[in-house]
Amino acid sequence: MSQWQPEGPYRRPPVTPPQFERRNEPTPMPMHVQQGFPQESRQLAHRKTGLTVAEGFWYFLMCLWLGAGYFIKIPAKKALEDFGLAELTAMESFWYLLMCLWFGSGYFAKIPTARALSEMTRLRSA
Repeated sequence: MSQWQPEGPYRRPPVTPPQFERRNEPTPMPMHVQQGFPQESRQLAHRKTGLTVAEGFWYFLMCLWLGAGYFIKIPAKKALEDFGLAELTAMESFWYLLMCLWFGSGYFAKIPTARALSEMTRLRSA
């Protein structure tokens, strides 16, 4: 197939489908960029504030089985308390003490959460 076109007034411009035409329109920016919100406020907008319906259901089922869901959360809450982000109730403190007396299981369960929290504080200070 030849690309030859007649010269002069009979020359036709190339045909471009409308979806491929270039327009000089600015690309739309996301709302948070347009308004100049800092990065932190965008992250705070997506912060989780409670359990979803499914999470609440599974937590309830875990608590029915000898309170396993309740006892699992105590070491993580203790790690949060160590970083000043939460406070244990009197019963949680009692159960945490019993967990620690049982071969240190409460303490060893707290370590992964404490490690994650320490990495988060380092990221915020950097």
